[in-house]
Amino acid sequence: MRSLVHFAWLAATLTACATAVVSDVPEKDAGKTVDAAPLGSDASGAKDSGTSIVEDASPTQDAGTQNVDSGNNTSCTPFTGALAAFDLTSAPGNQTSTPATNVATDVTAGDLSRSSALTATSGAGSINSSNWATSTAADTTRYYTFKLTPKSGCALDLTSLSVTTAASKTGPTLASVATSDDNFGAMTAVSVGASDSPALAVSGASNAVEVRLYGYGASATTGTLRISGTLTVSGSLK
Repeated sequence: MRSLVHFAWLAATLTACATAVVSDVPEKDAGKTVDAAPLGSDASGAKDSGTSIVEDASPTQDAGTQNVDSGNNTSCTPFTGALAAFDLTSAPGNQTSTPATNVATDVTAGDLSRSSALTATSGAGSINSSNWATSTAADTTRYYTFKLTPKSGCALDLTSLSVTTAASKTGPTLASVATSDDNFGAMTAVSVGASDSPALAVSGASNAVEVRLYGYGASATTGTLRISGTLTVSGSLK
């Protein structure tokens, strides 16, 4: 009987010890060894959410306002002096027209020619014509002419014309120059039979300007008036 009691006590003691040993083992962390939060985010908010290593999707670089020449640059080369010259020294006189030999940058010069009312006539070293008006007032259908055109975006000034004229005995005794800038309204006298530099008053023209030289006061329509040597028109471009 005593042995049975002792055995029961011993069994109870061993059981209690085994339980204590098991309960003393630390519990395994179930679910805390792996962070369940998404990569790059901290539940506490202390960690940057990942934008510190990602390039800004809205760069500050200007993607369309760079200073690139689109091909529409219309700037002019400023110039003052002879805008165009017509060399007649080797011309036969009865040629239909004479092209400009020297033209300033950013200017286009049309040929020097005569109106259809005149008749081409031979005359070495010139452009020569007959059938001029016999009246003492300019006939606006009888003239020598040329045009100057500035580059788009430029402004053209015409200040003077350098010209030498000569007439036959029955040719014009009077001459004048006018421009399309005022629809040929203002005429400036030109000396006949001499070199002259009549003033032109064209300012800031942006389109083609026509210059005309009229001859009149002839004693017969068979008389001639020629432009000889070199005709030069001067002014500026800006």
